[in-house]
Amino acid sequence: MIPNRHRWKQLMVHLHATLILSAMVCVCVCVCVCVCVCVCPPVFLNVSPNRPEFFSGESVTLTCEGVHSPDGWTLKRRNYIEIKSCGEDFGQFDGSSCIISDLKEMSSYWCEDRSGQKSDELNIYVSDHVILEMPALPVMAGSNVTLSCRPRYDSYRVRSIDRKRESDRESFSAVHTIYNVQKSDEGIYSCSVIYTDMVMVSGHSRLTVAGI
Repeated sequence: MIPNRHRWKQLMVHLHATLILSAMVCVCVCVCVCVCVCVCPPVFLNVSPNRPEFFSGESVTLTCEGVHSPDGWTLKRRNYIEIKSCGEDFGQFDGSSCIISDLKEMSSYWCEDRSGQKSDELNIYVSDHVILEMPALPVMAGSNVTLSCRPRYDSYRVRSIDRKRESDRESFSAVHTIYNVQKSDEGIYSCSVIYTDMVMVSGHSRLTVAGI
């Protein structure tokens, strides 16, 4: 049975809102058991281990993934104003994955094909002193997420994990678990350590929650 025009308009508005979930998963929605719409991103950037912050000298694997073949995609990097390609200017590229064995500086990474189509960018922060361990990729609403402040040296004392809000800053202990994470928990997180009279801060990484 085909719904009337007013009902159809309401369903399409609901469908549009439902599709805005995550750039990393295929979303399939059926309207009135007669119309099904599937939205799948062409490619997204996966990171292993799944965190946005690393100590200098650590290694990371970045992979172009998606429902379509990743063949023809290149892993790109930008630091400051330079844009470089994995396998040519840094790292080892095997056609879909880029292995960087010696991270040195903060950079933005993304997948790009020959036509210029791009995935979302992923910022990876590199520090000599302290990192905040948390998921780099979106987490599903309702799951539990743990954030951990990790100093490089035992002589560093953890100060706090901080969440930047619009008008103030919210602070937590060195290990902070968010139970049943929701959209309201999204934001920019960082952590800090103290050594003698110096305060050192990690990168500022975004927690993204996928789902309604």
